Amino acid sequence: MRLLLLTIFLSCGYLILAQDYYPPIVNYSTQQYGKERNPEILSSVQDQRGVMYFGTGNGVLEFDGQQWDFITVQTGAYVRAMAIDSSGVVYVGGSGEIGYLKPDASGKMIFQSLSSKLAEEDLFFFDVWKIHATETAVFFQSYESLIKYDLATEKLTVFYPENSFHLSFICEGDLYLRSRQVGIQKLEDDQIVTLAGTEVFQEYGLFGVFETADDSLLFISQEIGLWKWKNGAMRQLLPQSTVLNSFGIIGSLRLSEGSIALATLTNGILIIDENGKILKRIDRSKGMRSNEVKSIFEDRDQNLWLTLGNGISKVNYHSPLSYFNEKSGIEGNVEAVIRFNGRLYVGTSFGLFVQTNSIFGSAEFESVAEIRNQVWDFCIVENALYIATSAGVYRTTASPFFATQVSSQSLFFDDYSRVSPHNSNVIYFSKAHNVFVTAGSEGIFVFDKSFNKIWQSENISARFFSAEIDAAHPNDLWIGSVGGGVFRLKLGQSEFVIDQYSSMDGLNDDQLGKPIRYKDNVIFGSSQGLLSFIHEDEMVKDLDDSLKNDPAYYRGMFQGEPFYDSVFSAQILLLQEDKDRTWFCADDKIGFFDFESQSFINKPFWGINYGRVNEFYLEDNGVFWIGCADGLIRYEKNDQKRYKSTFYSLIREFSINRDSIVFSGAFANDSGVVQRNQNDKYKYEISYGFNDVYFRFSAPYFEDEHTPEFSFILEGHDEDWSEWGVKNDANFTNLHEGEYTFRVKARNIYGHISEEATFSFTILPPWYRTTWAYIMYVVAFIIIFFIGVKLSSARLKRQNQWLEGVVEERTREIKDKNEVLEHQKKEISDSINYAKRIQLAILPLEDEMKKWMPDSFVLFRPKDVVSGDFYWFQEKIIS
Repeated sequence: MRLLLLTIFLSCGYLILAQDYYPPIVNYSTQQYGKERNPEILSSVQDQRGVMYFGTGNGVLEFDGQQWDFITVQTGAYVRAMAIDSSGVVYVGGSGEIGYLKPDASGKMIFQSLSSKLAEEDLFFFDVWKIHATETAVFFQSYESLIKYDLATEKLTVFYPENSFHLSFICEGDLYLRSRQVGIQKLEDDQIVTLAGTEVFQEYGLFGVFETADDSLLFISQEIGLWKWKNGAMRQLLPQSTVLNSFGIIGSLRLSEGSIALATLTNGILIIDENGKILKRIDRSKGMRSNEVKSIFEDRDQNLWLTLGNGISKVNYHSPLSYFNEKSGIEGNVEAVIRFNGRLYVGTSFGLFVQTNSIFGSAEFESVAEIRNQVWDFCIVENALYIATSAGVYRTTASPFFATQVSSQSLFFDDYSRVSPHNSNVIYFSKAHNVFVTAGSEGIFVFDKSFNKIWQSENISARFFSAEIDAAHPNDLWIGSVGGGVFRLKLGQSEFVIDQYSSMDGLNDDQLGKPIRYKDNVIFGSSQGLLSFIHEDEMVKDLDDSLKNDPAYYRGMFQGEPFYDSVFSAQILLLQEDKDRTWFCADDKIGFFDFESQSFINKPFWGINYGRVNEFYLEDNGVFWIGCADGLIRYEKNDQKRYKSTFYSLIREFSINRDSIVFSGAFANDSGVVQRNQNDKYKYEISYGFNDVYFRFSAPYFEDEHTPEFSFILEGHDEDWSEWGVKNDANFTNLHEGEYTFRVKARNIYGHISEEATFSFTILPPWYRTTWAYIMYVVAFIIIFFIGVKLSSARLKRQNQWLEGVVEERTREIKDKNEVLEHQKKEISDSINYAKRIQLAILPLEDEMKKWMPDSFVLFRPKDVVSGDFYWFQEKIIS
């Protein structure tokens, strides 16, 4: 039996790949790109704006990161190949059809055929299998012919095979073809020549051509492994390349970091080096939708787009993070992680999970049937693993059945036995005291190495987590809890004393404290940062001698502890020292302090969205594990990862009144080539009756699976930019006439801002506020004014004539009245003068008055001719 297993294991040795590689993978299916679309995707390419295109049945899918659109190419045919030239034009091949994509007058991408440029005798070809774009030409290759499209002259030249072409490849600017019954050929000066020594490929398919470090050409086959060719000599790479024969290779791609990705029919993709050594394997066990890979494309951010028989998988290939969750076999809230005898053990709320290291290459985790309760903690003692669970403590040796030099993998026989029935959140082994300590809902226990109980606490129950020995006081074991404070267990040979510390001793009011080993000391994590403990030995130094014998005066206490040059007020429960950094988790946000730059860094972890962070585990090789509420995360530094990338915001739709699309997402220059910026022919004038406008925008950024945030402003309408948000559209209503410019920018998960997209347009005024209307208003005013003046003049003339008649009549009447009045005046005047004469006649004479009163005078000044007053003078003799 052992011999049989060993034989199977060795025969599959080269199929066993490096474990723990689970890059972030996002899958797309007809649920995303359209239920009416064909699920089979055959090719992909990315334009200079970042927009992705995928060849499928009847046409091409277009994906801008937020929305999918469809471009019809040829009904009933598949788009098996696409390519993009240096100017950004996407070329497409169908069945008996070649052409390219271009924007129409409204900015909608459409297919423009080139087949009409072919002579009738050159039209007899079927599926286009490969398209290659060079600096000067684009090549369309079918089984029946090779068509060259000269970019400068727009001339088509057709080359025919001796029998039929299979596939073609571009390598270092040269075009290579595999010709059935001939071998491998090369296009030189518009002549197809056969490479000497390549007769082995007369009968076998060629699926990749690459230049190697020794200036050889590497040929990749499906059935006969890998071959190197140089100066007419061929040699097969043995033995490792023959392992690839069973994978069903159908395509390949040289990645930007130098390795080669192989697409297979039934095994996902393989990453190999130039010598055929398998470096990685990505398949359904890693999260892909299917193992049937049609093509591989690497985008500008080094993500791999895999077109599949039933959709698309996007692999964040260079991510330093790998994710393990239900798809990987891990279920529940991850609380503990440890590597034991070469395998990774993960404790969750659903039990114990162990990495299988299957000989079939799938790095799945399997549940341990014996342990289905909550697993809280691990401890390795003398080549045995102890597992603290809610149902007690278990022990396993998990001895390797055998190992082999073929790979780093081993087969194991696992055995699990329960050594303690007591609920245990924490397990700790003290080498100095040769005892185990556990803590759980039943209290704190001390066991000997055989797990015989030595001591048990009384009346203590809490949710414990973590235990650490204080190096400065090796008998002090600190045990943290949630809500119960911090416990100190003094370990002795036969006596055990426990103290409990609370908010009265400097802890926060929530009584949360977790001991953490840090720089060979014990500090404590809390909900308000880090704490250190001032030991009694330090407290007693400053006391008077009279108080030193009273423990109440020198009880130890907690105080705030800085973390390098900073004091955190966030919850910190996890710290992990590495050789060049210290990892930390503050309020479930992961980062590290970098020793070289002396700075805090958390950018690599901004994309993590796995819930509460429970556990850190650092391996000797630098691999860092993070246990979270929603799974397990593996971090391994990757210098290929690009955190800063140039990406663009794009205006994808401009509509009026939300139901009439004016612009459909692609600007084009005068040559019809797509460009990012708006030009004059896409600057629209909108009637005032359609002054409700709608914008949809996007930012093709595929580095991490987080919807970018957008901020926008409509100049001419808004005062400030909008707040950042994931909403990727904007609507503006009842705009006044005038010129407007819409500006939008995007921000990715790392805080980088995209280049802006702008869109200018004009709202025309209503007819009654147009220039012609104002001119008409002026002319009408002048006419009305002129008519008004004329009418007023005529009316005034008639009124003057009437007034003249009235004046004459009134003058006549006044003249007559004046004559009567003059006569009456004369009569009155005569009457008054007559009255005056009478009055003067009756007044005393002045001379008579002077006679008797010489020094007198008479002041007599009547208001009118006749006075109403009289004065008298009379001589009288008094007896």
